[in-house]
Amino acid sequence: AELIRFCDLTLVKTRDSALLNLSVDFFKCVDIYILDNLETDFSGLEYLAWKNLSGRFGGYFQTRLDLQYKQILVDEFQDTSASQWRILKCWLNSYVEDESVVNSDSPRVFFVGDPKQSIYKFRGADPEIFEIAKNWLKKNFLAHNLFTDTTRRCSKEIVDFMNLVFSSQSRFDFRNHSSTNMVSGEVIKLPPILSTQNPEKKEVDRNWLVDPIGRADSKEWKKEGYQIG
Repeated sequence: AELIRFCDLTLVKTRDSALLNLSVDFFKCVDIYILDNLETDFSGLEYLAWKNLSGRFGGYFQTRLDLQYKQILVDEFQDTSASQWRILKCWLNSYVEDESVVNSDSPRVFFVGDPKQSIYKFRGADPEIFEIAKNWLKKNFLAHNLFTDTTRRCSKEIVDFMNLVFSSQSRFDFRNHSSTNMVSGEVIKLPPILSTQNPEKKEVDRNWLVDPIGRADSKEWKKEGYQIG
């Protein structure tokens, strides 16, 4: 039994090592393709922005930004990724002279968002960055934290349900909300979609060479979409 376990472990480590080496080669090929075709992707744009601001010619880019922007408003800040915050921080940090003084030429900065509404995790969004950025601005830009717990959009029924769900979540520093919307609403719980997968085969490893992620669940997702519609 020990020998079998050791062999399995060795096999897994060998496979992971091979996949890691292949992934490195794959992304090198992607980089070469992008350079040859003068193309990039969303992550590439973020990287180039950070590279330009923090690199050798960062001062030049900072000067251009200073001339063009006197107000910076980032809406839906809860969907900011770590790389995007790094870009913003690199820009804003150039105005910080010490822990209590900000350059008089610095723009006015406004971050607006709600960590509860963060929905772009698949793209790197992290609601924890909201708290980090808020504290950083308070310390370095002497920013004020302004709160609102009143909505004009959602009905009272929806707000009551939201209070019930989030009142036990300490990570968002949640305070009960109220609504000024007089239109009645409702919260509906749809019946669960029963899986059509064979439970005996559910634990079998996906063949990553031919089976894309999510294909096995696509029928359930489609049913769920029709139900919501």
